[in-house]
Amino acid sequence: MGSLNFALLYIARISGIIAASLFAAELLQRTGAFAKISFLVRPICRLSHLSPQSSTAVLSAFLSPSAAAAMLRDFYERKLIGRRELFIASLSRALPIILMESRYMLPVLIPILGTVGLMYYATWVGINAAVTFSVLLAGRLLLPKPCFEEMRIESRRPSFREAARESLREFRRPLIRILRIMIPMILASFILSDLGLFEILALKLSSLSSLLPFPPEGLVITTAYIASPIASYPLAASLLSQGLLSARDVILCLLSGYLLAFPLHIRQLLPHYLGIFGPRPGLELMGMSVGSRSIFVLAAIGILARFWR
Repeated sequence: MGSLNFALLYIARISGIIAASLFAAELLQRTGAFAKISFLVRPICRLSHLSPQSSTAVLSAFLSPSAAAAMLRDFYERKLIGRRELFIASLSRALPIILMESRYMLPVLIPILGTVGLMYYATWVGINAAVTFSVLLAGRLLLPKPCFEEMRIESRRPSFREAARESLREFRRPLIRILRIMIPMILASFILSDLGLFEILALKLSSLSSLLPFPPEGLVITTAYIASPIASYPLAASLLSQGLLSARDVILCLLSGYLLAFPLHIRQLLPHYLGIFGPRPGLELMGMSVGSRSIFVLAAIGILARFWR
């Protein structure tokens, strides 16, 4: 019952975000606001070949990654962007997402780990920045050069009241389509979580910890991270204060714990991706998101292990 209540609360929260973002996207389109922020959108368009609509969504991810995802889904449903562009724009939200997570990470990391906590967060910012810019550069290779004609203001625009009334009427159709897919997918993901599927996978992977590049004392941090990232921070602080691990070792332990705990990350991401993008695009996007981030985390572990002595 507790899990069902949590699922219903999550559905209510994410539905509100999606509804507000769909309405905002419709209103921005009708009032010509896309044209007014073209000076911000154009650099992203030029770098990545994303359309003005997708570039605006990427910018909005710095305020709300969920709202940006809902905008992209709406643009895709309305045939304003293609499937390939949907994927590239969605994956490019990596940097905005980690910057938004600073509200939750830093108040925990800094009091417990101090400077090492700040260094760990900075490592994550670097990893996500690398993911975002790599995806944007991939867009430059895979997408056609965008046309900026769509950004011009037409001679006759409706008043704000008219635009709001029309937007309120039009945004309901995509919202209903999304909710029809989102609600059963979210409930299914919570059911799988209750059955313990993700925890079983994480425990299976914990046996690989002996292959990781840090002293044996760090295994307790990696194992704790698999159960709960927050639980691993005090353990890391204790081993750090005793001189058993260095700052380098702690960061390597935490990053390695992230890799081994990827089934738990899937549990957290499943409602978001399936709920907003639907079953097939949602699963593909989630796989690409987890996969691309894991590749760059693995690269960061290799670089830190090799060059930070």
